Amino acid sequence: TSDAIPILIPPFILLNFILSLLLITVIAVGSFIIPAASYENDVLTSSSAMLLINLDTDTVCYSAEPDRKRYASYLSELATFLVAEEQISSPGEKKVKVTQDFIDALPYSDGSLDRYVGKTLTARDLMALMMLTKGSDAAYLLADTAADGDVDRFVELMNKKAAQLGCDRTQFRTPGYSESNEHYTTCSDIVKLYRALDQLDLYHEIMASSAYTPEGLDAEKGYEVTTENSIMNPNSPYYFRYVTGGKYSYDPTAQANIVVTTVYRNMSYIFVAMHGKNTSEENVFADARRMTTWAYLNLSDRKVIDSDDALATYRVDAGWGTYDVSLYAGSSAYKTLPTQFDPEKFSNEISVPDAISLPVFPGQSIGTAKIIYAGEKIDDVDLISANGEGISLLNDTARFGVHVFSEILQSEPADDGSLIRIGDNTEPTQPETAAEEDFL
Repeated sequence: TSDAIPILIPPFILLNFILSLLLITVIAVGSFIIPAASYENDVLTSSSAMLLINLDTDTVCYSAEPDRKRYASYLSELATFLVAEEQISSPGEKKVKVTQDFIDALPYSDGSLDRYVGKTLTARDLMALMMLTKGSDAAYLLADTAADGDVDRFVELMNKKAAQLGCDRTQFRTPGYSESNEHYTTCSDIVKLYRALDQLDLYHEIMASSAYTPEGLDAEKGYEVTTENSIMNPNSPYYFRYVTGGKYSYDPTAQANIVVTTVYRNMSYIFVAMHGKNTSEENVFADARRMTTWAYLNLSDRKVIDSDDALATYRVDAGWGTYDVSLYAGSSAYKTLPTQFDPEKFSNEISVPDAISLPVFPGQSIGTAKIIYAGEKIDDVDLISANGEGISLLNDTARFGVHVFSEILQSEPADDGSLIRIGDNTEPTQPETAAEEDFL
């Protein structure tokens, strides 16, 4: 900007200028914002609500009604897993017997424990059965075990956990399936729950196989279960080999819901779909595969801001002289963009205070830069000063002398720097583009 920014200095500091007693103002601006973007594509999908996020760069690459509340159905079991893992210290050692009386007393039974009646299972077994199948009965027994019979208290812990993770549009009524309209969540909140789940080693141990047999039981005698999440089943026509984990559920009320993570060439995505169809041609498995394949073929990670490049230089007029304050990004920023991105679609909005107080210290937060691509915000970054200004007595004295000399000569101060365009120096971080045949 070419306009000088006024400086605010209390009178007592001006009187004691030679002692450099300057007011310090620290401006703190938060920088972590998950952007809302949706890159153009021609992918055919059938789900009502969807969300596709690159996990490496926290870039929303596609969204459709991501924050609209939807009936949660079995997706509450994500929170059930999280809370059970916290409440049960050794899930592989905690044992419980499956009884018909317990199943008969449930408000709803999906039959996921019927084959194990009379058998003793571990909490780990219940967690696996719950994630690989609809698993509502397993979820109830797991909650009952973790909360010493107080399932209502366990549900309170589920909602508390969801709130801690920032799920502000989620409410669960049961650890498993519920017919209540007050049992709801959103695509955005499911991402938050699943990302917490994705940090657990036990979850990845369970997801390592598409089939599971409880400890001590014989798979050949009918005790093995195979995942109902067909996109993870090698024997299913909907199988997608890049999926690393997920949860699928279906019931006539909520239709089909799915959350899956995929990894291809060290690029990671999470996809959520809610209220999807369940036909042979139109289903959430096809939606997940098509959307993530499109992302791998058409998007790549790029550096959109380099912390070594000044984004703007502002001139501060202190009356006795001027200070040029160069602003830099607090850290380099990477975002996922179309592989054939258009640099002309980049823009940025610099936001700084109306007045800056001296001294300015190295690394001090001064404002923010909003990065925009194709009209949509893709990130916010802090702006910091790389150098200190107005700190050194000798430096200020020299500036005062230059100011006096300039006034005598009636010279005009030199024009300061203008904003540096963001996007001109973007670089691809992936060495090669995805091969289409990899997804056929």
